[in-house]
Amino acid sequence: MTTVRHFILGVICFYLSYFLAEARNAKSKDILKTVKTEGEVYDCVDFYKQPAFQHPLLQNHSFHPEMTPSLPNWVNGREFSDDVSNDIPVTKLNCPKGTVPIRRLNKDDLRLQAQLRREYYALLGGNQSNAIPSKIFLAMVQSKGGQPKTFHGIGSTFSIYNPSIKQPEYSSGELMIKGGNDVIIAGWTVNPTLYKDTQTRSFTYAVAGDLHCFNTACGFVQVDKDIPLDHVLQPVTKIWGKTIYKYSFYIAQDANSGDWWLQMGGESVRRIGYWPKKIFKGLSESGNYVACGGEAYGEPAKMGLPEMGFGIRPEFGGGREWPFCWNTNVVNEEKKAVIYDDFEKLENGRPQYLVFYDERDHRAIFGGPRHLA
Repeated sequence: MTTVRHFILGVICFYLSYFLAEARNAKSKDILKTVKTEGEVYDCVDFYKQPAFQHPLLQNHSFHPEMTPSLPNWVNGREFSDDVSNDIPVTKLNCPKGTVPIRRLNKDDLRLQAQLRREYYALLGGNQSNAIPSKIFLAMVQSKGGQPKTFHGIGSTFSIYNPSIKQPEYSSGELMIKGGNDVIIAGWTVNPTLYKDTQTRSFTYAVAGDLHCFNTACGFVQVDKDIPLDHVLQPVTKIWGKTIYKYSFYIAQDANSGDWWLQMGGESVRRIGYWPKKIFKGLSESGNYVACGGEAYGEPAKMGLPEMGFGIRPEFGGGREWPFCWNTNVVNEEKKAVIYDDFEKLENGRPQYLVFYDERDHRAIFGGPRHLA
């Protein structure tokens, strides 16, 4: 029954995405500029004509591009020294004022997104520990079970890599916040099925009620006119390289409206946009679960185990070159951001993948599947 339900939801999501894309493509007058970058085409779409406002719950809205949310001040813990780490620079698309960048999708893109939602991501709602498909490999830290918790956000800084991944595999470093069956995920990924290349990109995934969507397809209101959700991240950290390249992702609830905002960037962290509160049920007021670390999907019987991070299982006590999410903040009941260390492991029984948490540096270190020689 569950499989049938997920299949039906996948079909519904596909056709919803299809008709939204067709409507957007048909209204070329709403596109003020087109930007080609890194093999992608982005349309600078009128703010009020972006895909979010085709969502049935967002037909009547009062959103505008100059909205200023009430978000927490994120806390920095232990810092890296300047000689070993660099923030990743991002090329701005420079869309005209009043427009936002939306990645152009064709019918094949939408079909592949529907396939990913249906086959790999459909079980992300519900109890995470009991909903891990056999081909998904996790090396994450999660908020400890037991007493109910309230979270209004999560944020972390990731080292960025380019694991060797082939279709239909994917590999990501990500953080998530969940409430009920709703979830918001943000981070970096290599996903040739989704993007038709093997570049490292930012990405988001949201489960909002019955909708499961990537990036802008699930009611996400893009606000930043220069930085899209799915931009390429480069340069990346090399195996045993001298420089660690890092990038930060933050998800936080507006203290006034309850909308969930996404911020990301390097030295300059920008407000990219938000998921309106009204599209959620479980996340309408707050979350009760957070996690951070690595995820990979693969078909081991056919292709071997997929790489996570830079493809090597980390060693306890290793240096800062290991893949990490670092200085993880949560937004507590008082709507204040604090460094969070109350984690436990989230793994799915594959010894080739490992995560451990270093409280001295506030770092979750993850990776796999190869061992050091």
